Amino acid sequence: MTRPPVDLPYFDFLLQQLDRGDPAVVEAFGRHAHWGYWDGSDRADGSAADYGRAAERLVERVADTAAVVEGSSVLDCGCGFGGALDSLVQRFENVRLNGLNIDIRQLARAHTAVLRPDARVGLVQGTADELPYADASFDAVLAIECIFHFRSRERFFEEAARVLRPGGRLALTNFVLPGRPLAAVPGLAGLLDLLVRPLFGRIHLVTDTFYAHCAERSGFRPLTVHDISAETLPSFDVLRRVFTRMPGWARLMALVATRLIEVAQRSRAVRYLLMSFEKASATSAADRAQDQRPTTNGSGRP
Repeated sequence: MTRPPVDLPYFDFLLQQLDRGDPAVVEAFGRHAHWGYWDGSDRADGSAADYGRAAERLVERVADTAAVVEGSSVLDCGCGFGGALDSLVQRFENVRLNGLNIDIRQLARAHTAVLRPDARVGLVQGTADELPYADASFDAVLAIECIFHFRSRERFFEEAARVLRPGGRLALTNFVLPGRPLAAVPGLAGLLDLLVRPLFGRIHLVTDTFYAHCAERSGFRPLTVHDISAETLPSFDVLRRVFTRMPGWARLMALVATRLIEVAQRSRAVRYLLMSFEKASATSAADRAQDQRPTTNGSGRP
C-alpha cells in the first residue's frame, strides 16, 4: 500500500485494523478518524458504536457552524475516510461536495468503503496549502481535526479564503494552547509535540490567538469560538482500548501519548476548540477601506 508523504502513525494502525475487519475499530473509526462529541443529552457508554455516533455528531456541529445548507458547495480538507462527506450526502439532497487529502490510502477507503457508489463527491489527493481549486468555488470549507498536520496553517487560511466565495465560511476543530499563562512556559508546545509524535505525528500546538492572526491576514472575520473540550472527553475511553491492540513498543507509546493528551485536556492545559471564520464580502471590504480613509472638512482637505 502506498505510503503517504507525511508521517501518520495512527492512520497506519487504523488502516491495518480496518483491512483486517477489527470490529471495534470498524465501529469507532470506520467512517471518521476524529474525536467524538457528546452534548448534555448524550451519555457516553464507552462502546465503539457510541464513539462512532459521537463522531457523526461532531461532523454535524462543524457543518452547522459552517452554515452548510441545501445548495451549498463544500470542500472538506483533510477529509479522512470520507465520513463527513457521506454524512452531508445523507443530510442534504442538493449539496456539491469535494474532499481533499494528502494520503491516497484514506481517499481509497472513502471511495471503496464509505461513500455510496451514487454519491457525486469529488475526491482529490493534494495539500491544504496549495488547494487545486479555482477562486471562489465554495460556500464552506471544513477542516475537522486535521489542521495540525498541514505544512503551513497561515498558507491554508490564505488558500481557504481564495477558494471561498465572499461571505463563505471556514469551520475547523483543533487542539490549542491557552494564550496565557501556559503558552509562556518555555518549550511547552515543543515538549507536548515531541511526546505525542510517535502516535499522531508532528502536531505543532499553537495558542488560541494564532488563528485570529491567520484570519486577519487572510481577510477572514472571526465568527465563533466554541470550547468543546468537555464534550469530547469521553473519546479517550475508547481510544485507550483501541490502541491496546497495537503491538509491543508501539502500544506503549500510543497509550502514553493518548494519556498525555487526555491529562492536558482535562487540566485545561490544552483546549479542543470549534472555530468559524467568514470571508469578507466585497461590500464589507469596501466599507473597511472607506473607514480607513481620512475624513475631510468639506474642502477636500483632511
